[in-house]
Amino acid sequence: MKTAMLAAAGMAAIFQAATAAQAAPVVCAIAGDYQGQYDGPNDRGFLRVSVASGDGALTGKAQSAVTGEVFAVGGVLNADGTLAAGSATASGAQLTGRFVPNVGSGNWSKLVPYSDGTQRTLTGSWGVERIADDDDCQ
Repeated sequence: MKTAMLAAAGMAAIFQAATAAQAAPVVCAIAGDYQGQYDGPNDRGFLRVSVASGDGALTGKAQSAVTGEVFAVGGVLNADGTLAAGSATASGAQLTGRFVPNVGSGNWSKLVPYSDGTQRTLTGSWGVERIADDDDCQ
Protein backbone atom coordinates (compact mmCIF):
# COMPACT_ATOMS: atom_id res chain seq x y z
CA MET A 1 0.00 0.00 0.00
CA LYS A 2 2.79 2.39 0.98
CA THR A 3 4.65 1.59 -2.26
CA ALA A 4 1.52 2.26 -4.31
CA MET A 5 1.02 5.63 -2.58
CA LEU A 6 4.65 6.61 -3.22
CA ALA A 7 4.34 5.55 -6.86
CA ALA A 8 1.14 7.60 -7.24
CA ALA A 9 2.78 10.63 -5.64
CA GLY A 10 5.79 10.23 -7.93
CA MET A 11 3.57 10.01 -11.02
CA ALA A 12 1.67 13.13 -9.91
CA ALA A 13 4.95 15.04 -9.55
CA ILE A 14 6.10 13.91 -13.00
CA PHE A 15 2.74 14.90 -14.52
CA GLN A 16 2.87 18.36 -12.89
CA ALA A 17 6.43 18.92 -14.12
CA ALA A 18 5.50 17.82 -17.64
CA THR A 19 2.44 20.09 -17.64
CA ALA A 20 4.52 23.07 -16.50
CA ALA A 21 7.15 22.33 -19.14
CA GLN A 22 4.49 22.14 -21.85
CA ALA A 23 2.76 25.35 -20.72
CA ALA A 24 5.72 27.66 -21.47
CA PRO A 25 5.97 26.87 -25.21
CA VAL A 26 2.23 27.38 -25.63
CA VAL A 27 2.46 30.85 -24.12
CA CYS A 28 5.57 31.69 -26.22
CA ALA A 29 3.74 30.52 -29.33
CA ILE A 30 1.15 33.24 -28.75
CA ALA A 31 3.14 35.87 -26.82
CA GLY A 32 3.64 39.22 -28.54
CA ASP A 33 1.82 42.32 -29.73
CA TYR A 34 -1.54 42.16 -31.47
CA GLN A 35 -3.89 44.62 -33.13
CA GLY A 36 -7.38 44.31 -34.48
CA GLN A 37 -10.96 45.39 -33.97
CA TYR A 38 -13.99 44.88 -31.80
CA ASP A 39 -17.55 45.19 -33.03
CA GLY A 40 -21.05 45.08 -31.63
CA PRO A 41 -24.53 46.54 -32.08
CA ASN A 42 -23.79 49.61 -29.92
CA ASP A 43 -20.03 50.10 -30.16
CA ARG A 44 -17.07 49.23 -32.34
CA GLY A 45 -13.45 50.22 -32.46
CA PHE A 46 -9.80 49.32 -32.47
CA LEU A 47 -7.94 47.00 -30.14
CA ARG A 48 -4.21 46.73 -29.39
CA VAL A 49 -2.96 44.20 -26.82
CA SER A 50 0.22 42.48 -25.68
CA VAL A 51 0.53 38.95 -24.33
CA ALA A 52 3.49 38.45 -21.96
CA SER A 53 5.52 35.27 -22.35
CA GLY A 54 6.32 34.81 -18.66
CA ASP A 55 2.91 34.85 -17.03
CA GLY A 56 0.47 35.05 -19.94
CA ALA A 57 -0.72 38.50 -18.84
CA LEU A 58 -2.77 40.32 -21.46
CA THR A 59 -2.66 44.13 -21.33
CA GLY A 60 -3.79 46.73 -23.78
CA LYS A 61 -6.18 49.42 -24.86
CA ALA A 62 -9.26 49.74 -26.98
CA GLN A 63 -10.60 52.88 -28.63
CA SER A 64 -14.22 53.32 -29.58
CA ALA A 65 -14.83 54.50 -33.14
CA VAL A 66 -18.26 55.67 -31.92
CA THR A 67 -17.36 57.81 -28.88
CA GLY A 68 -13.57 58.14 -29.15
CA GLU A 69 -13.20 56.76 -25.62
CA VAL A 70 -9.94 54.93 -24.89
CA PHE A 71 -10.19 52.23 -22.23
CA ALA A 72 -8.04 49.50 -20.74
CA VAL A 73 -8.47 45.83 -21.53
CA GLY A 74 -6.64 42.98 -19.88
CA GLY A 75 -6.64 39.51 -18.47
CA VAL A 76 -4.57 36.38 -18.07
CA LEU A 77 -4.23 33.56 -20.57
CA ASN A 78 -4.35 29.95 -19.47
CA ALA A 79 -1.72 27.57 -20.86
CA ASP A 80 -4.12 26.54 -23.65
CA GLY A 81 -4.54 30.16 -24.82
CA THR A 82 -8.01 30.77 -23.36
CA LEU A 83 -8.61 33.92 -21.38
CA ALA A 84 -9.14 33.10 -17.71
CA ALA A 85 -12.60 33.78 -16.32
CA GLY A 86 -13.05 37.02 -14.40
CA SER A 87 -10.62 39.04 -16.52
CA ALA A 88 -12.56 42.31 -16.28
CA THR A 89 -10.64 45.57 -15.90
CA ALA A 90 -11.39 48.72 -13.93
CA SER A 91 -12.86 50.19 -17.14
CA GLY A 92 -15.62 47.58 -16.98
CA ALA A 93 -14.38 45.89 -20.15
CA GLN A 94 -14.08 42.12 -20.27
CA LEU A 95 -12.69 39.92 -23.02
CA THR A 96 -13.41 36.23 -23.34
CA GLY A 97 -12.00 34.01 -26.03
CA ARG A 98 -8.83 32.28 -27.09
CA PHE A 99 -5.44 32.95 -28.61
CA VAL A 100 -3.69 30.52 -30.95
CA PRO A 101 -0.43 31.24 -32.82
CA ASN A 102 -0.75 34.61 -34.58
CA VAL A 103 -4.45 35.33 -33.87
CA GLY A 104 -6.92 35.81 -31.06
CA SER A 105 -10.70 36.15 -31.08
CA GLY A 106 -13.73 35.98 -28.87
CA ASN A 107 -16.44 38.10 -27.30
CA TRP A 108 -16.32 41.31 -25.31
CA SER A 109 -18.58 43.11 -22.88
CA LYS A 110 -18.36 46.52 -21.24
CA LEU A 111 -20.44 47.97 -18.44
CA VAL A 112 -21.33 51.56 -19.36
CA PRO A 113 -22.84 54.07 -16.89
CA TYR A 114 -25.49 56.44 -18.22
CA SER A 115 -26.22 60.00 -17.06
CA ASP A 116 -29.55 58.91 -15.55
CA GLY A 117 -27.68 56.65 -13.10
CA THR A 118 -28.43 53.39 -14.87
CA GLN A 119 -25.86 51.04 -16.34
CA ARG A 120 -25.95 49.07 -19.54
CA THR A 121 -23.79 46.21 -20.77
CA LEU A 122 -22.55 46.51 -24.33
CA THR A 123 -21.44 43.31 -26.06
CA GLY A 124 -19.93 42.05 -29.29
CA SER A 125 -17.03 40.14 -30.80
CA TRP A 126 -13.34 40.92 -31.21
CA GLY A 127 -10.42 39.68 -33.29
CA VAL A 128 -6.70 40.48 -33.39
CA GLU A 129 -3.63 39.45 -35.40
CA ARG A 130 -0.06 39.29 -34.09
CA ILE A 131 2.13 42.11 -35.38
CA ALA A 132 5.27 41.34 -33.33
CA ASP A 133 6.71 38.39 -31.41
CA ASP A 134 7.67 38.67 -27.75
CA ASP A 135 11.42 39.40 -27.47
CA ASP A 136 11.76 36.97 -24.54
CA CYS A 137 10.70 34.02 -26.71
CA GLN A 138 13.41 34.17 -29.35
